[in-house]
Amino acid sequence: MPNVPIIIDGPNFISRMAELGIKNKFIASQLSAAGLRDYVNHFLSELPDPPGKSEVVEFVCSQKQMGPEKKKLSQDEQTVLLARLMNEVGVYVDQVNIPGSSEKGVDATVQVKMEEFAKKHPAIVLVSEDRDYVPVLHKLRHETRVITIAVRKDFPLELKNESYATIQVGNEYLWFFTYSYPRYDVNSFTVEQCADLYANADDRTFNRVSISHTGYVFMASGDMLAKDSLAKVAFESFCPYNGYVGPFAASDDKYMAEKHIDLVKAWKDGHTGILDWRP
Repeated sequence: MPNVPIIIDGPNFISRMAELGIKNKFIASQLSAAGLRDYVNHFLSELPDPPGKSEVVEFVCSQKQMGPEKKKLSQDEQTVLLARLMNEVGVYVDQVNIPGSSEKGVDATVQVKMEEFAKKHPAIVLVSEDRDYVPVLHKLRHETRVITIAVRKDFPLELKNESYATIQVGNEYLWFFTYSYPRYDVNSFTVEQCADLYANADDRTFNRVSISHTGYVFMASGDMLAKDSLAKVAFESFCPYNGYVGPFAASDDKYMAEKHIDLVKAWKDGHTGILDWRP
């Protein structure tokens, strides 16, 4: 099956993720190019004439800090993000060295890669919402199929017009993150740990926050929801795609403060069973 390479304009993509309202620390610790590839392959498989399957992802960036002007990743966050991406199978990070404050060197590198890939592959996936790519998409429209990824609703029409197809992501951005389901000691449970607990729960499935008989807070999902013996007290289940868990939910400081208070109070007050109200 032919390979369909994915090219990510790193600075543009990270900015779009931050503009969704997701905190930088969750972008740094959970954003996954491999997860994006899985989502793209799901889309490709449903096309009338599938061009192939994506195996390789090229993440292009510079040494400049990524993100919107007033919400850029810190140097430590960017280092963590890039190191994680470099460790993902089939993901390559191309960090170009360009002077000045412009990211035009990233744009130029992405365009060169697109033109090279167009000679060898039946389709290319471009992850960017930058109108600067309109000329190269126009140039390649009869050489290969260029598929674009639209994270925001106001994806530029000029890019969409030059694309073979545009994937409107919507809530499926959840595919772009990893989920680890950590657990924490309730007796030393902090608001930051509560946010980490919620951020690392996958909103594409059922989830329920619980406290075990031995005193650790955890998020149960899938088959774990049926194993009530693990929990001393649990709250109502969250249905898929309701926005109550995941990186976006965990980025709401007020919401996380409320959940932290509820969990600690439920344990200290000795509640048992399923709670469908705030203790």
